[in-house]
Amino acid sequence: MVVSKTLPIILFLFGVVASIFSPSPFVVIICFASLAGSFLLLWSPKDLPILLLPICLQWLAVSIKPIQTFVLDTEIDLLTERGAPLESAAIFGFLGLFCMAIGMYLGKVNRGQDTVSMITAEARTWPPRLILICSLLAIALGHVLSATSMGFGPLRQVAHTMAGIQLAGLFTLTFWCLVNRVHYPLLIFVLVFETLSGMMGFFSSFKESLLAIAIAIVSARPKLNVSAVVAGSAIAALLMSTMVFWSAIKGDYRVFITQGMSQQHAYRRADVTINDRLNYLADKVSNFDQEQYADGFARLSKRQSYIDFLAQTMQHMPEAEPHTGGAQTGEAIRHILMPRVLFPNKPAVAHDTEVTMKYTGLAFTSANITSISIGYLGEFYADFGYGGALACMLIFGMIIGRMYRFIMNYQNGSLLVNAALAAMMMMPFIFFERALIKLIGATLIAFVAALLLQRIAIPQVLKILSRGHETFRAFHVKGPQKKRAPSSRTHYPVGPGW
Repeated sequence: MVVSKTLPIILFLFGVVASIFSPSPFVVIICFASLAGSFLLLWSPKDLPILLLPICLQWLAVSIKPIQTFVLDTEIDLLTERGAPLESAAIFGFLGLFCMAIGMYLGKVNRGQDTVSMITAEARTWPPRLILICSLLAIALGHVLSATSMGFGPLRQVAHTMAGIQLAGLFTLTFWCLVNRVHYPLLIFVLVFETLSGMMGFFSSFKESLLAIAIAIVSARPKLNVSAVVAGSAIAALLMSTMVFWSAIKGDYRVFITQGMSQQHAYRRADVTINDRLNYLADKVSNFDQEQYADGFARLSKRQSYIDFLAQTMQHMPEAEPHTGGAQTGEAIRHILMPRVLFPNKPAVAHDTEVTMKYTGLAFTSANITSISIGYLGEFYADFGYGGALACMLIFGMIIGRMYRFIMNYQNGSLLVNAALAAMMMMPFIFFERALIKLIGATLIAFVAALLLQRIAIPQVLKILSRGHETFRAFHVKGPQKKRAPSSRTHYPVGPGW
């Protein structure tokens, strides 16, 4: 039973049934139909579902309030937080994401090759010591770059993006362990470490780590069988529980680590040790009850739902203010074409909250310290209206699809490394609420970082670490112009005996 054929049908039928119990039935049908269509386009048993990750996570940001309509038996417009009607904004959001999925499908141009089988076969050829050293080294390097990125001056954004090699390491380790069915205790230890380390600071940096592991699990188990369902359910439950817990305690926790300071960067000056933070979190876990879970779930749902600002923008424009004709998109493109390292006097861009106030007509008293964005789809709408925004989503999806295929089609190296870097490259693209200028910049930098790692850094590291494994070097390091089929490669023994 293949998920690419059955799951979209299940999703659509579920949406039809759910719409019966919803006071806003049309938006519920569109909600699940768009997700089902995205699965049909982007999930194949022969290809990795990496492109589906950003679509699903952004879909979640749009779908929370449509889902609440049949759970709470409430019309979607009654769930508005700022007065603007939500139904048209939700439908527009779903259509925009589906247009992006179409663009990704057209851009990735999979010519029918069985990518999953090829990478699975290659994963069995990696010498165990080599895969463990490489993946753990990548994870450690990512943590170091993330912790020191602010010290890189004008290159701090590049350093922060290069820290995504941590996610590539997590993907590689998880995929290899699952394919070879070994070292599960190590994988669990890494999972726990990433979760705890991600809670040590002001922000929750564990989300991307858990998502990288999740996409590796799904990539290693692309068919809908019992083990895939169990693994998928377990990682989904873990991610949800962790996010709910963090949503419930993060306010008090931030006060604790900043010692009452209000600024986000204050935790760097606070004299709160790692041991104190771990003890605080352990105490919160031990006392976490059903009431706190319900509170955390409500906070998480409110935080992740992100169509109110889009609805407010659609209500404000063009009645109160005309569409800009491309001002936001043009500014975002000019910004990435003028890197600050080459143009140190480049003027600062408008604050996200200032853009939101301009295009929504809202006012925020904390605009100077809070970053509030209408989301990149809202900015496309502010520039070009309905049709133009959907066209932009289609084009943007095609660009993302081509970037993905460009990384995946690289022949002079490891297919597994290609997949890990492709997964790393998608992470900046998972937020529906991200400002357009930040999204375009982060996406381009992530693509360039993946290229540098793929073409320069990783081959050199593999040459050093793979000495003594000549068969492996011949296929994954030296870069022959035409590789033999993965099934012809030497298989290294794995398991406790290595």
